[in-house]
Amino acid sequence: MWLIYLGKISYGLCIRHDLSIVICRDLMFRLVITRSCLLATSLPVSIALYALLNFCTTFVCAACPYRWLESPFLRLKTRYTHISSRPV
Repeated sequence: MWLIYLGKISYGLCIRHDLSIVICRDLMFRLVITRSCLLATSLPVSIALYALLNFCTTFVCAACPYRWLESPFLRLKTRYTHISSRPV
């Protein structure tokens, strides 16, 4: 079921992945470098957090437009489909 949903939003995942990288890079820079928190001392933890944050941001940036922009237009598609009749 979740693979089918990922297939539906796959175009949005590809398109919005660059935006997610920029957002996550900025967030991690503010979190790790400027705050000098515990994550700054552990590189593997900060890399894992960056990857998880990047995945979640990409998923949200792709799922929201699919839900509120693409789905209404996909529902309209069935209303205007031409069905040819069978020969008698």
